[in-house]
Amino acid sequence: MWHSNAYLIANRTALLELKEAIDVALKHEETRLGLMPSDGEGYDLFIKCVDDDFEWEELEMPYHDRECYMPDESEALPPNKTFEKYKL
Repeated sequence: MWHSNAYLIANRTALLELKEAIDVALKHEETRLGLMPSDGEGYDLFIKCVDDDFEWEELEMPYHDRECYMPDESEALPPNKTFEKYKL
C-alpha cells in the first residue's frame, strides 16, 4: 500500500544472512534470498544493485489495487524484468 510503513523484524542470524545477500548483490549485481516467515509460507527476496543513473521512473510501482493505480503495462518495467540471472 502506498504511503505505508515497512517493517523488518529478524533475529541476528537472519539479519546476517540479509547482510551477506546484500554484499553478494553489491559484488555480483543481483542475488536471491529464501525467506520463511512465521506462517510457514516461504518466498524469495530478490536483490538488485543498479547503476546510479537507473531510470526509476520506468519501474512499475508495486501497488496491487488496480482501482487506484493502473500501470501502463506497455511502458512500465516490472521489477522482475530488471534481473538478468533470475529470469522470472
